Amino acid sequence: MPSFFLHHVVDGVRVEDEEGHDLPDLETAMREAVLGIRAVQGDRLLAGLPLQEGQVEITDLAGRRLASVSYNEAVRECPDLDAVDSTRSGRVSRR
Repeated sequence: MPSFFLHHVVDGVRVEDEEGHDLPDLETAMREAVLGIRAVQGDRLLAGLPLQEGQVEITDLAGRRLASVSYNEAVRECPDLDAVDSTRSGRVSRR
């Protein structure tokens, strides 16, 4: 099963995913990124903190950037996980 790394980038600071995730495909990795973003942002809202702006960069084992998911996209524009689609321009993007 392929390994994907989900690195959070907020305010120019990159938090490396050092363990990675064994997932069947990139689409599943993108869904995992959305779930992670929503969990982080939800915790911030519950604590009375403002939402953060950032993104999750998805890379492979060699460090190649495969896709990115913006925090705004994950929280505001994806009502369900099926809406995460890399073919939508300007939203979730493959690289």
